[in-house]
Amino acid sequence: MLKLLKEIFCNSIGQTSKVRFDLAIIGSQNGLWDWNIKTDEVFYSPRFRELIGYTEDDIEGFPNTLDCFEEHLHPKDRRRTLRAILDHVEYNIPFDVEFRLRNKNGFYKYFRSKGQAFYKNDTAYRMCGSIVDISDQKEFEKALIKEKQYTEHIVKCNPALILSFSSLGITRYVNPMVSIVTGYTEEELIGGNWLQMCFPEKTNEDINNIMSLFSSEAPVKDYELTLTTKTKETRIVSWNSINQYDEIGELEEVILFGIDVTQRHKFEKDLIQAKEAAESANHAKSDFLAGMSHEIRTPMNGVMGTTALLAETELDEKQKKYVNIITKSGHTLLEIINEILDYSKIESGKLKICESAFCLRDAIENQVSLLQPLAQEKDIKYTLQYDEALPELILSDDIRIRQILTNLIGNAIKFTAEGGAITIKAQTCDLPPNTILFTVKDTGIGIPEDKLDTVFQAFEQIVESRKQAKTHGTGLGLAICKRLCEMMDGSIGVTSKIRQGSTFWFSIPLKKPNQKQIDTYNNQQTNAKLEAYFNAHILVVEDVLTNQFVITNMLENMGCTVDLAKNGQESVDMVPQNDYDLIFMDCNMPVMDGFEATQNIRKLDIKQPPIVALTANALENDRKKCMAVGMDHFITKPVDKNDIIDALQTYTNTLVEKDTQKEATS
Repeated sequence: MLKLLKEIFCNSIGQTSKVRFDLAIIGSQNGLWDWNIKTDEVFYSPRFRELIGYTEDDIEGFPNTLDCFEEHLHPKDRRRTLRAILDHVEYNIPFDVEFRLRNKNGFYKYFRSKGQAFYKNDTAYRMCGSIVDISDQKEFEKALIKEKQYTEHIVKCNPALILSFSSLGITRYVNPMVSIVTGYTEEELIGGNWLQMCFPEKTNEDINNIMSLFSSEAPVKDYELTLTTKTKETRIVSWNSINQYDEIGELEEVILFGIDVTQRHKFEKDLIQAKEAAESANHAKSDFLAGMSHEIRTPMNGVMGTTALLAETELDEKQKKYVNIITKSGHTLLEIINEILDYSKIESGKLKICESAFCLRDAIENQVSLLQPLAQEKDIKYTLQYDEALPELILSDDIRIRQILTNLIGNAIKFTAEGGAITIKAQTCDLPPNTILFTVKDTGIGIPEDKLDTVFQAFEQIVESRKQAKTHGTGLGLAICKRLCEMMDGSIGVTSKIRQGSTFWFSIPLKKPNQKQIDTYNNQQTNAKLEAYFNAHILVVEDVLTNQFVITNMLENMGCTVDLAKNGQESVDMVPQNDYDLIFMDCNMPVMDGFEATQNIRKLDIKQPPIVALTANALENDRKKCMAVGMDHFITKPVDKNDIIDALQTYTNTLVEKDTQKEATS
């Protein structure tokens, strides 16, 4: 066929054209075909055959017939392709068609073919054309379509609002989420000004300002706007923007991405309200505790102060017994009050650990001896074992250590029957290293195994143990001990068996004081050995007669000269007329309270005396309030004699040395 075509062309156009025809066939990247309509023979160029995997000589594999071409067409393309050939031959409709051909390996590839028929006497006798492999192009188009579909899927299913509008504010595109949030359909939004639709309450100036913001060169980030939906609901949307510019740098389109943050705002508002409610409840609790503390401590100051004064007088044995009962009962009530207040401070994070140098042995022995009478009343064998390897002085909070020991030993005494035994130990421990281990072991009633995990929880009491031991309490003691241990970087635990006893233990880090802390301790010990006798002129500002009696007698017994003011106004009047060494100031009084009185005294042009708050309010906020108005120190009622002595030693230089030594007290 190729030879025949060459002869035809050579005869018709000469030798030069023959050479050009050969070069065209060889050099063309397209496959060529020539269909003799009369004979139904088709010439397929070598490139044509190569495109579908056949050689030039493989006529048997791919014969020069139209039927062969038809057989290699993909079944889904066959009818359409043959119809295009027929339409071109019969009606001269341009032939430009894409189809799939099966190659020699049985795989289909995409091709594009163009052709032209030749006519004689209005009858087509020949049709020639080319074919090009477009498989790579088709794969690329498929990838583009897939990517476009993927992108459209992401945009349509995106939980964000996505919309675009022109530089004039005309909406060009909205994803489904825009319609879901605003209530407007895609048809309603596209072509209109979405700003005017979604912000009907805003003026044209407001709309222009928003448009200017979104159209600025700097992209907008997390800009919140409250829009109005079609149903007149309001939604808060946080917007981010991307601007598209044309080839000359003019703004072409603004694309917005929005997140509906309405629920987040509601949650934040609810959270703030809940926080405020919690704070209000906490303030109410603090006010209640402060009020309870004040109301109980005020009469307790009279009871315990008068009892302390009475104990210093000459009493017979029976009277001493009565005074002792009153004192113990008062201390028990005070412990309950302090437990409640301590737990409140711990819960609010206001209780602080105050470390100082002290003698651990003295602290433990004093605390153990303080509780020994309770053990003796029940004929309990009471033993202290102290590890001599412990250093003489340690650095920690001795008050909190004694508080924990008091609670654990007190519980052991409560829950141990008459004739039992209690052993208190203090020793070094290597697990972890540099640790002090305290244990309190008793032979009491024990704790049920299922309660061991809960004994350190607040308000948790072991009902069975209470019934058997006939004891009462707040249920806060062990919870406070646990929190105090944790605050000192220590730990606490218990082992127990019913009717065999319990062993409570706690550990704290073993810290050694530096030289400055040791010197401070030694100075305190020197002063403590002197008898508390002061040559001081003191003003007591107190409105309650019982409290006046107690504090005045305590101070006079220490050698002080005492003046008395019944309210704050009297103290303000008396201070300029006298050179007081110290003022003890009650806080809650008629006419003028202690806070206002202190502020007025601090305004006087005089040598300012130290002012020590003397109040039944025992919370940290009360202390801060006292310090804020200019007071120097804070003592809570019931007044303890040692607190008065500490204040006089700290703020006056009136201590008088005597030959007699102060008897050791716990």
